[in-house]
Amino acid sequence: MCPKMQVLLLVVGLIMLLGVFAETDSSEITEETRNYCVAKRCRPGGRQCCSGKPCACVGKVCKCPRDNS
Repeated sequence: MCPKMQVLLLVVGLIMLLGVFAETDSSEITEETRNYCVAKRCRPGGRQCCSGKPCACVGKVCKCPRDNS
């Protein structure tokens, strides 16, 4: 096999591998979005989010479990 063909196959393989990793990352984001609702401007001990339920502040972002009932 000529060197140009080897390089082409290597590049195609790397692109496919990156595509698999990209799909994995997006599914993790979807899972997190499904389990938590997010509201901005959260302050510890201050405003509550997610229909008035207590929240955890991650930086200035408020996260709490969704009500699945």
